[in-house]
Amino acid sequence: MSRYSDAPKVCTDLAESIISQYFPELQSLAHAKIKILLDNKKRQSKGKFCLGVCGRANELLQYFTAEEPAIPSGYKFVIILNSVAWDTMCDKDKERLVRHELRHVYCDGNDEDGFDCAINPHNIEDFVEEISLNADDPDWARKVAKKVLAIYGS
Repeated sequence: MSRYSDAPKVCTDLAESIISQYFPELQSLAHAKIKILLDNKKRQSKGKFCLGVCGRANELLQYFTAEEPAIPSGYKFVIILNSVAWDTMCDKDKERLVRHELRHVYCDGNDEDGFDCAINPHNIEDFVEEISLNADDPDWARKVAKKVLAIYGS
């Protein structure tokens, strides 16, 4: 089995809905520029389990993901979600995770494709905007991570 797989359509549909609702500035990008994958392996960063990551695609990845005419210059961002987490999370937590990862996407209108793209860092452990959106369950990510780590046996 490959480490990575394409996210299911329900995930990309969710991302499109979240972009439409929370990130109108990304509407023109939609999924022509953001690739979502599932990671079938446990990922850690700085000793901490990662439910998901968002990164800027380098030129090589953009080249390999170019699909004429739909995506002529390739994807600009890759969001990678832990597959075990995705399979075990409730719909509300899936929305929270995808919305959080989309907050990392930054684009304005300056490069050859009309967008200057970068990664937005956290402004706190999370994003200030996510604090109020998750007021009903501020500890959701830690609970999901604990459940997934139990499945992994660590």
